[in-house]
Amino acid sequence: MKLSSLARALGAKPPARDRELPSPREALLLGMLEGKKKPVTAYALHKESGGKLPLGSLYVSLNRMEAKGFVKSQHKKSLGPCDIRGVSITPEGRTALQAREELKRAYLRTSMGAPAQMKREPPQTGPWVCRGDCRDEKRAKDAEP
Repeated sequence: MKLSSLARALGAKPPARDRELPSPREALLLGMLEGKKKPVTAYALHKESGGKLPLGSLYVSLNRMEAKGFVKSQHKKSLGPCDIRGVSITPEGRTALQAREELKRAYLRTSMGAPAQMKREPPQTGPWVCRGDCRDEKRAKDAEP
């Protein structure tokens, strides 16, 4: 989904230049790459995830992200037959990750109604009137003569 159409739908200000938002998986990988100072290999990302991100799909995701401009890769000669490929996040990738987080917060504000820090009053009728703390008050009222 394009960033500008999502921003307009949420009532947020669209960016000056339209770009793709990273997918949830791409956002996860961008978040993992964001704090790294040196290029990271796909195997290092696989190990960092505890093996939850399979190597095969990591290479596909990293290739797709490089085509979008979110990451850049650097090849390094190794002793074996294959080169080592390290990836690092680009400024465009950082901007896209920040835009995704900003739109996520805007979506949560608009779809959930009130912000999370505002306390919602429980309904006065229905299957649950009490959250547990009113039981003591009810027992105290019942015990009064």
